[in-house]
Amino acid sequence: MSIDEAKEKIEELEQFIQLVDQYEPVTFEQQVVYLYVIHENVTTVMGIVNERGYRIGKRKVLTTDISNILRARPTDAMHEMAAGMFRTNRRRGASKR
Repeated sequence: MSIDEAKEKIEELEQFIQLVDQYEPVTFEQQVVYLYVIHENVTTVMGIVNERGYRIGKRKVLTTDISNILRARPTDAMHEMAAGMFRTNRRRGASKR
């Protein structure tokens, strides 16, 4: 890794930290997006939102609900980041099979 590449990586990480620190989720979808960026795991996010009492209709939230939110058209920069992470993780998971 060159110095320039390292500086670029540091800048990306600083932007990531700033975005996560400043993000304040208001809606259920924003909460899902935020939690996915933090945990990068659909099952973990599902467990957290169900533990917090979120429901879709009268049923608990499923992993497919989380995935559908992450696949939806991004509504803000955090959602855009989460969608990219989700796509990358899906590809990585598919190649392990």
